[in-house]
Amino acid sequence: MANYWFFLSYARADRDPYLKKFVKTLSDTIRMRTGDTNANIGFFDGDDIEVGSAWPAALEAGLQGSKIFLPLYTPTYFTKEYCGKEWAIFRSRLEPTRQATNALPPVMIPVLWQPENVLPTPLPDAVSEVQYKHNDFGDVYAAEGLRQIMSLNKYRDRYKEFVVDLADKIIATAKMYSNIPPLPVVPPIKTVPSAFSPPPPAPVAIPAGIAPPVVAAQPSAPAPATGGPRYVQFIFVAGKRSEFIPPRDQYYGNDGPDWQPYLPDLQDEVAILAQDIASREKLRYEVVSFDADIEKKIRQADLDNKIIVVVLDTWTLQLQPYQNWLQQVDNIDSKNCILLIPWNPKDADTVANRETLEGILEGTFPNKTTPKDPNLFIDWVNSPDDLTTALREALFKAQSRIIEKNQKRRIIAGPRVPLATITGPGETTNA
Repeated sequence: MANYWFFLSYARADRDPYLKKFVKTLSDTIRMRTGDTNANIGFFDGDDIEVGSAWPAALEAGLQGSKIFLPLYTPTYFTKEYCGKEWAIFRSRLEPTRQATNALPPVMIPVLWQPENVLPTPLPDAVSEVQYKHNDFGDVYAAEGLRQIMSLNKYRDRYKEFVVDLADKIIATAKMYSNIPPLPVVPPIKTVPSAFSPPPPAPVAIPAGIAPPVVAAQPSAPAPATGGPRYVQFIFVAGKRSEFIPPRDQYYGNDGPDWQPYLPDLQDEVAILAQDIASREKLRYEVVSFDADIEKKIRQADLDNKIIVVVLDTWTLQLQPYQNWLQQVDNIDSKNCILLIPWNPKDADTVANRETLEGILEGTFPNKTTPKDPNLFIDWVNSPDDLTTALREALFKAQSRIIEKNQKRRIIAGPRVPLATITGPGETTNA
């Protein structure tokens, strides 16, 4: 059975580059402080759970073989049924120890990813037995949440201290409670109730001959807005490391968001750079996968009044099917869609091949490059500072265009003048 130091339980909607960076940093810290040579220090499931009768094998192994359960507290986490199922399975592993010692072993260590004050009130009953207010992590942690601490430069040292403190807590707790056994059998996923579901109400006895009371239906709350100019979607078009040969491969990772366009000066992935900028502009940040449906995704963003930014690596244009998929974008006339091309003047290979790369870029986007709209096609962004400036300005202008478009629609959809009151020259109305 797999042997992990921790199992990260999180809502898939909260998955973003900051989360991946946190998992990697925490795993590396535990590895360095323990000398553990295992490839996987923590279990981090990057796949969505498919509805079925059985747990995915890797997920079951993670729940059964992890020493510490690390739930990521966010408002979304407590709404997800499968997060509650993960909690329930791991918690059931602790029941024999709780019965024997009359105390719950503290191997469930929550992480406040979002501030304490945005969590649901009250938290689900099953969660109340687990302590999440870790005084040793400081007041800023509870007030800001770990993700915000990661995103702000002023907290950079505090974040590093937090990761070390958390790693030490995981290691010490895991060693102290090393005898937590796996479950003999993991029940089918469909039969496991979510730990976050409220218990069913107790049945009320109704005397014979009396009709049960009729409860009036309560109006449902309006669904929260999921569109509008406060939302920005990013599509990161960059190849995988395995698709390039050295030394070109050093700039890439497992997927597009992992691309590091400004090496060696800056090691941050492109998705983190983009997310920082969107956060400063107080925009809702979303990552959209790049695939053959890119045209549909851009058109859907138009319908939802969302901004969509395609961040493109010019080297990737030489790979198939990337170029074929991107050629769809050239035929879309969308004022919501921004194409942004980072350029690294410190990359000698790119500098030497700029003319060729420009030719491929223009061949892929003949409509968008002749002529270029500087608000929608932003090429050769030379540095992280230039990226910040260009993207902030482009986002602001895109918001303005969406707002203006919606105002025009409201005017058109407003009250109509009766035809009888519309007159031509020298005519009178019927009024």
